[in-house]
Amino acid sequence: MRGQPWWQWLVFAAGWLVLAWPILRVTDAVTAERTEAAAPVAVPSTHAWLTLECSVVPLALVVRQGDRVVWREDAPSERRVETDVELAVDGMGVDFHVEVALPDGTHAVEVTLDVDGYPRRARTLWTDGPLSERLEFLWGAR
Repeated sequence: MRGQPWWQWLVFAAGWLVLAWPILRVTDAVTAERTEAAAPVAVPSTHAWLTLECSVVPLALVVRQGDRVVWREDAPSERRVETDVELAVDGMGVDFHVEVALPDGTHAVEVTLDVDGYPRRARTLWTDGPLSERLEFLWGAR
């Protein structure tokens, strides 16, 4: 194709402008939908039975979900401690943070979670000294 280069560039730029308008409209709509969908949803609390079993008697333990302290035990007298807790469980699973003060050395901590209406889940964690771990138990979509 022969012709003036500035005419060719002008036609090229006009073509891209014609294509850019629908692309910008579509991508802007998706961004707005994602922003609306990202709003936090309140998850109801569910009754759960939480068990922590350590290889030695722990010095203290704390279980948190978000900023809320769900369970605190100072100076437990046995290696196995358990309690009723209220956890926010969504349709996919639950996550919480476990902090266990243990003496120096290699220790195991088994965390077992039994939530009403869901299968029991357990996880064993190994640590050298104090334990601070975020746990996530998933059940999948219901």
